[in-house]
Amino acid sequence: MEKIGVFFLILTIVFGKVSFANDQWYDNERIMLVKTEKGFVLSDALISYHMNNRWYVPLIDFFDITGIEIKFSKEKKYAEGFIIDERDHYRIDFQECHLTFKNEIKSFPCESYVELIDEVLVDSAMLEKLLPIKFKIDSLSSSIILKTFRTLPPVARNMREDKKVSSKKTEQHFNEQPVKRDLIDGLNFGQDLKYSFKRSSANKKTSDLTHQSSISGEILTFETLGNYRGTNNKRDSWWLSFEKNDHNAKAIGNLGLSEVKIHHFNSPSLSLFGGGQKITGLYLSNQSLEESTHFTKKDFSGPLDSGWEVELYHNDVFLGRQIGSQSEQRYLFSNVDLYYGVNRFRFVFYGPKGEVRYKEDTLSIGQEFSKRGKVIYSTSMGKDKDHNDYYSFEATTNILDRFKLEAFGVHSNEYYQGIGIGTFFSGMVIDYRTLFQKEKRAMELSSKFNLFGINTNITYINNSNLKTSLLGEKNPLDYSYRLTTLIPLRFIRNLQLYSDMKKEMKVNQSSDGLSQLHRLSYSVGQFYLSGTFNIEQEKFLNEYFVRYSWNRNYIRLKNRFDEQGLVDSELGLRFVNEDKSNYSLNSIYQYDKKLLALNYRSDKRFDHFSLGHEFEVNSDKDISLGLNLSYGLTYDDQIGTKFFDRSTSEYGNIKALVFHDLNNNGKMDNSETPVEGVEVRKLAGNETRVSDKYGRSFFTFIQPKRPTDLRVSLKNVENIYLKSLEQGKRVWARAGKTAVVYFPLVVRGDLEGEVSRSDSNNLSMVKGSIVKEGIEISTFKIENDGYFFVPNVVPGDLTVKFQCDECPKRFIEKKISMPKEGDSLFIEGVHF
Repeated sequence: MEKIGVFFLILTIVFGKVSFANDQWYDNERIMLVKTEKGFVLSDALISYHMNNRWYVPLIDFFDITGIEIKFSKEKKYAEGFIIDERDHYRIDFQECHLTFKNEIKSFPCESYVELIDEVLVDSAMLEKLLPIKFKIDSLSSSIILKTFRTLPPVARNMREDKKVSSKKTEQHFNEQPVKRDLIDGLNFGQDLKYSFKRSSANKKTSDLTHQSSISGEILTFETLGNYRGTNNKRDSWWLSFEKNDHNAKAIGNLGLSEVKIHHFNSPSLSLFGGGQKITGLYLSNQSLEESTHFTKKDFSGPLDSGWEVELYHNDVFLGRQIGSQSEQRYLFSNVDLYYGVNRFRFVFYGPKGEVRYKEDTLSIGQEFSKRGKVIYSTSMGKDKDHNDYYSFEATTNILDRFKLEAFGVHSNEYYQGIGIGTFFSGMVIDYRTLFQKEKRAMELSSKFNLFGINTNITYINNSNLKTSLLGEKNPLDYSYRLTTLIPLRFIRNLQLYSDMKKEMKVNQSSDGLSQLHRLSYSVGQFYLSGTFNIEQEKFLNEYFVRYSWNRNYIRLKNRFDEQGLVDSELGLRFVNEDKSNYSLNSIYQYDKKLLALNYRSDKRFDHFSLGHEFEVNSDKDISLGLNLSYGLTYDDQIGTKFFDRSTSEYGNIKALVFHDLNNNGKMDNSETPVEGVEVRKLAGNETRVSDKYGRSFFTFIQPKRPTDLRVSLKNVENIYLKSLEQGKRVWARAGKTAVVYFPLVVRGDLEGEVSRSDSNNLSMVKGSIVKEGIEISTFKIENDGYFFVPNVVPGDLTVKFQCDECPKRFIEKKISMPKEGDSLFIEGVHF
C-alpha cells in the first residue's frame, strides 16, 4: 500500500510542469449580456474575464457596442477618441498608466490593462473613471447593466428609428448560413477509461475497467449520437438516437416539423402526468427550438456523464443539484415553475477534471400568443424502459391573441387524456388543466403574477384517485394548495428569499400538515450563500450551502440538519494551476453512522488527452485506487483528424472558408482563390481563428440546437479594398457535423468629393446616385457642407449623377472608372 501511495504522489508531482501563458485568462471567459438600465440590449455576447476579483472587458469590443469613438495603437499602447461629443476628447496611455479627459489627467493602476495574444482587456473599474457609465455586474445571471449619464449612440439611433417605425428592435442578427445535410458526414468521438482497484474492510479485493465511448455524426441526413458505458464485460447503459432538428420547421421537407427523433429519446412532460423517461421509438414535433410552448412549467434535461454534477439557478436562486450516475448519465429537472415576466435559468456544470461549463436559457412569459391560429403539436410512440407500449400527443393553439387551448393524451399501461386553457388578465396568467382516466380525473388551477416586485405562483390541485408519476402511484394525491414566491430583499443587494409552501392530503392518509421550503440566498461576484429551511411530512431538514469560486477553482461547504442535529457535512475543494493540472478533494461525514469518506483526484490536461488518478477511502477502511484516461477527436475530410483532451461527441464543428469572390456570386468556384490571414471570431466564447493558406478557420465544441454568430475582420489583410459585404454569418450547428460557412470577399473602392452652389442654401437637398450600364445601383447623401463619401463602390465604368430640384441646373453627371483592384477616387467641379 505504501508503494502505491508513493506512486500516486509521484504522479501528482509529474502532472504539474507544462506552463501556458494566456490559458488562465481564456479559461475564465464569461459570455455576458450587456444592456442599459432601461433594458436596451447593447450586446448579447460580450466576453468578460473575472480575474483577481476584477472584471475585465475587451477594450475595442466594448467601445464598439457602446458607440464610443476609438483609435487604438497596440504598438504605442495608447487609445484616443471622443465620448459621444467630439469636444469630449480622451486619451489613454497604457505605458504611463494615465488617462486624459477634457485636459484633466488621471492615473490608474497599471494592472488595469492586460494585453493578450489577440485581445486587449481593461478593468471595468478603470473605465468607470473615464466614461459617464457605471457598471453593475451580476455574475450568476451573466449580465452587465450600464447606468449611463448620457444617451449612448446606439440608444439614440434606436430612439430615432422608433419615430419612423412602431416597433422597437434592440437586437440585430447576422444572415443565416444554411447547413447542407449529407448522407454521411463528420465524425466526433470521445472515450473515457478508468481502471480501479478496490479493497473492502473484509479484505475482499476487486479490480474493474469502466469504459465509456460516445460518437456522433451525420448518417442518412440524421444527426446520430451513440453512447455506450460498461464495466468490464457488463453493459451499464447505452443510448442511440437519430435526430433531425430544424429551427425553420423543415426537418423533413415542407411538413413543418422542427424535431424528429428516432430510437432513444426522453418522453415529453405532460400536465399532471409527468415525463422524462427513456423511450425507444419515434418522436415528431413542430414546436419552436427557441421559444417555450408552455408558460406554467418547464422540464430541463440533457446529458450528464458519470462524475459530473450540475447546479440549476432560476433568477439567481439555487434550485437544485444533480450528479451524473453510471446508469443514467442524464440530468432531469422536471416541472420547474415559471414566473410571470422574465425567467432566467443558469446551469453550472462541474466536471471531474476541473471543467466548468455554463448553459443559459431565458423564457419570457408574455410572448406565447404571437402566432394566432397556428397549431403547435408533438407526438411520440414506442416502448418504455419496461418494454411496455407508450405513446403520447400534445397540441396547443392560440386564439384572439389572448387564449391558449391545449389537448393532450398519453398511454402508459393505461390511457390518459386531458385539456387545458390559459389566458392573461391584467398582468396575471391564469391556467386551468384537467386529466382523465376512465371515470377518474384530476384538475389543476394555477395563477402567476408579479406584485410589487414579488414573483408569485398559486396552484390548487384536486384529484379523484388518479395515479400518475406526478400525483403519486401508491398513495396518490387527493388535493393540494401551493404558494411559491420569490422576494428580492431590497435592503441588501442580491439578497432574495424563495418560499414554497404546500398543504396536501393523500388518499388513505391523514393530513401531512403544511410543507414548507424557504431558501434565503445571497450572491456577490463569485460568492454564493444559501440557507434552506425545509419541513415535509412533519419532519424538517435544513441545509446551509456556501460556494466561493475564483478563476476555475472553488471551495464548497454543505451542512444538513434535522431535529436530532447534524445529518451530514460535505466539503469540496478544487484547484487548477497554470500547468493545466487539476486537484480536487471531497469529504463527506455521516453523523449517524460516524462514517467519513474521502475522495482525492488529480488530472493533467495534455494537448490531445487527459490523464489522472484518484484515491478513495472511508473510516470503515474501504479503499479504492483508480487511473483515468480520456480523449476526444473530430474528423473533417479536408483538415483531417484533430485530437482533444475531452469528449467532442455532444458538440458540432464549424469551418469558415474565406475566398476572393471574383464573379460576385457568393460561391467559391474552382477559379477563385482563398484568402489567408483573415480573422474569424466566434462571438459566443470570443474565440478567434486566422484563416490558413486554404482560407480555412476551424471551430470545435459548438453547442448544437442554438445559433452561433461568426464575424470577420480584415485588419491584417494588405489589400485595403478587399472587403466583406457582410459583417458576419449565423449558423445552427449540429452534433458531429462540420458546418461550412462561406465568407466571400470582393473588391470595392471608395468615392468622395464636394458639391457647391452659387447661393448659400442647404446642400443636403442635393441627391446623389451611381449608375452602371443604365441601372441605378446605389444612392448616397450630401452633407450640409457639400461633402460626400461613398464606400463599397463596385469596379467598372460608372456614371455619378447629382440632382438638385431647386437649382436652375437640375442635373450634373460625372463619368468615372473604378479600377478592378479598387481605389479611392475624388470628384470635384460639381457646382450648381
